[in-house]
Amino acid sequence: GLPIEKLMALRLGPVLFREETRYSRELGLNEAFTVDCVIQAMRRNGKIWVMQHRFYNAQQELSAQIIVEGAWMDLDRRKVATPPEEFMDVITTFPRAEDFEWLNDKK
Repeated sequence: GLPIEKLMALRLGPVLFREETRYSRELGLNEAFTVDCVIQAMRRNGKIWVMQHRFYNAQQELSAQIIVEGAWMDLDRRKVATPPEEFMDVITTFPRAEDFEWLNDKK
């Protein structure tokens, strides 16, 4: 729902501030796995967010978890920017973590 062509036309892109990876089980070469992605936290204006990606092996055991903190960046001004309303319509439909929280807009 957020095509790269639209992002480039708007001169908007994601930027990561922090990435944390935790490994819990090995995934073998050519082993089938699945990934899910949820939003853990977000400002109400969508500007800053925290996403969690979980990797599961074929037995549906958690193999790894990646948590990223990021924001939308105005690529010309090189500053964090609020995404347009049409993007917020998509972003607000993303799955949320069970412990999802709204981030303080004053940070």
